Amino acid sequence: MLESTLGVRLSDVTFDVISDLITRRVVEDVAIDFKRTRYGIERHIAREQINSSPKAKSNREASLGGSAKEDARSEIDSDEVNARVENQRAELAKDVIAFANAGGGLIVLGVVDSNGRAHHGPGVPLNDTHKSRILDTIRERTTPYISGIEVGHVPSPTEAGQGFVLIYVPASVDGPHAESAPNQHRYRFAVRDGSHTRSLTQPQIAIAYRDRFSGRTDINKAVADVFDTGVGELDTLGRAWLAVAAVPARSAIPRMLDSNLLDEVVQCTRARQDGLPGPHLGHHASYGRGRVVLRDSPPDRSVSDHLLHCYTNGRAFAAVTLDLVESLPHLSRHPELEDDAVGLRIGSLTHWALTLIGTVAGHLADTGAAGNVELQCGVITSTSPKYFSQDGSPADRDHVICDQTPQGAPGSRNDQVVAGSVSRKHLTPVTMSVSPLIASDAQELASVAAQVITEVVVEFGRVPTYPIITGDGFVRVEHCDPRLERLVEWARRHELA
Repeated sequence: MLESTLGVRLSDVTFDVISDLITRRVVEDVAIDFKRTRYGIERHIAREQINSSPKAKSNREASLGGSAKEDARSEIDSDEVNARVENQRAELAKDVIAFANAGGGLIVLGVVDSNGRAHHGPGVPLNDTHKSRILDTIRERTTPYISGIEVGHVPSPTEAGQGFVLIYVPASVDGPHAESAPNQHRYRFAVRDGSHTRSLTQPQIAIAYRDRFSGRTDINKAVADVFDTGVGELDTLGRAWLAVAAVPARSAIPRMLDSNLLDEVVQCTRARQDGLPGPHLGHHASYGRGRVVLRDSPPDRSVSDHLLHCYTNGRAFAAVTLDLVESLPHLSRHPELEDDAVGLRIGSLTHWALTLIGTVAGHLADTGAAGNVELQCGVITSTSPKYFSQDGSPADRDHVICDQTPQGAPGSRNDQVVAGSVSRKHLTPVTMSVSPLIASDAQELASVAAQVITEVVVEFGRVPTYPIITGDGFVRVEHCDPRLERLVEWARRHELA
C-alpha cells in the first residue's frame, strides 16, 4: 500500500517524489501521515515552536507585567519547554506505534496538509542530531521494541540544509506495541485508522496479543517449509551445503510469473550479489511453483553447486556447497572418526553465510516485503561416496570443524581440527528473527552472520578459536587466510576491517 502511494520503493524516494505527492494532493491514510514541523523532542526546537505560537506568546505576556516579565521569562520558558518536549516525545512514540500496530507506514516531516491532503511542502531543517534523537525516543518510549525503523533525509535541491524527514515504520508481528514513559507503569496502545490515530480498546488489545502468538507459530512453520523444500533438491553425495531460508513478517503481494518477472529477479539478484563477498550465483533461471529458481545447471540436471528459490511473495531460499577438508591432517589422532571423515572450514562457512543471508534478505527488500525477517540457517551434511547403509543408500559421514592458525600464532597454517571438538553426522538448523536492515546495512549483516557461525560451531562443542567476524559486525582481517580475499575486500569497502 505504501509503495502504491509513493509510486516507488522507499529506497528510491527523492525530493521530486515527495513534491509529486503534494502536486497530486495525496490523502493521508493508513500508510502515510504528513507533519508541518519537526517533533519538538529537543529543547531548542521546542522553544522555537513555543515562541512562534501567537497564542502562547499572548498568554505569557498577559500573565506578566513590568520588569517582572523579563525576570520570570526564563523560568516560565523552561517549564513550558520541558512540558512540550515531554509531550512531543509521547506524540512521536504514539504516531510510530499506531503505524506498527496497523500495516506499517511513513511519516513525512515538512509537508503541510489541508483537510487531510498534502497541500504544500516548506520542508524542515535537516540535522543528523535530530535524526538520532528520533531513533532514541522511539527506542525509549515504545514497547516491545520495533525493529526495522528507518529515518532518512530528503534534501532540497535548491535550499541547503532544508528538505523532508522520512520516518519509515515497518509492519510488525510483535504487536500490540505501546507508548510508555521511562520508569512509569503506564502503557498507551494506539493504531492507525484511516487518516487518524485512535486508541485500542481492551478487547482489541487482547485480540492483538492472541494474533501475535498465533502469527509466531505460522511464521516458524513457513520458514521451515521454505527450508525443507529447498533442501529436498540438494544432492548430498560427497557434498555438504550451507542453506538459508528467509520469510518476512509481512509478505509482499504475489506477482504473476512471466518472463518479465524472471528477468527482473535475475537482474536484482545479480545487483545484490555485486555488493556481497561471494561470486555470482544463479547461472540458469527457470520457473517453479510460485517462485523463480536460480541454479548452477539447467533444470534437467541435478543441482551440484548452488540453488536459489526466489518466491514472488518475498520468501527466499539459498544454498551453496561448502569447501570441505577431504584429507584431515593427523587423522590418526582421532580414532573415533571413520576414514572418510571430512572437515568444515570456518572460513568457508563465514564467507558463504554473509553471501547467502545477504542474498535472501535482498530479495525480501526487492519485492517490498516488510517487517522482521525470520531466518533458518543450517549445514546439510554430506553422505559418503565410499560406504553404504543397510538399505543401500550412501552412509552418513563424520564431520568435524576445522580452524586455521593465523599468521604469527603458534602452529602451522594448515587446517586444524578444533581441539576438544566432537564430530557430527547431522547438524540442527539455526532459527532466528532479525532486522530487515541486514539487506542494506553491512555491519548488521555481518553481526547476524557471526551469530549463525557461532551457533553452528557450538554444536561441535567449541567456539571458533580465531573468529573471523566479531559479534558487533567487524571482520578480523588478521584471522583470514588468502582464500578469503574477497571477504577481506568486502570488509574494507564497508569500513568493517
